[in-house]
Amino acid sequence: MCIGGGGGGNNHHGHGGGGGSHLPLWAIFLIVYFSIFTLLFVISLVYYCRTERKNQRAGRSFRPWYAIWKSFCIASGLWIFICLIKLAREAVEKKATKRGHGGSSRPSGRAGFPVFRAGSGAYTKVDEGGGGPHNSTAYNPPEED
Repeated sequence: MCIGGGGGGNNHHGHGGGGGSHLPLWAIFLIVYFSIFTLLFVISLVYYCRTERKNQRAGRSFRPWYAIWKSFCIASGLWIFICLIKLAREAVEKKATKRGHGGSSRPSGRAGFPVFRAGSGAYTKVDEGGGGPHNSTAYNPPEED
């Protein structure tokens, strides 16, 4: 489906019309989408840069990449998925604390990402000399004479 430009009169073939190029519908959708994306990005970038400037006056450092990332999330709609993931994580942690598990079993760092510390991995027991699959007391193969 193409949407054509206006125009009137007769062209040299004796037909009416003529006047502009015909854009396919998908091209019009892309133009509208990127126009809205650009508008939202610029508005949110101005907002977050002002917020960062206020934070800078309050003694914190100015973070330009934070403002750009937040603006991209808003303009692209990525913030919806980020909010859904955060809400799901909070619901799981709340359910675990109600059951008495004490929340997440892993310590979390900045923005809820897990913190990996030395000696807290899957091979901790093996490194300590016990509990690994080859050092287990649960299976003792028979010794040959």
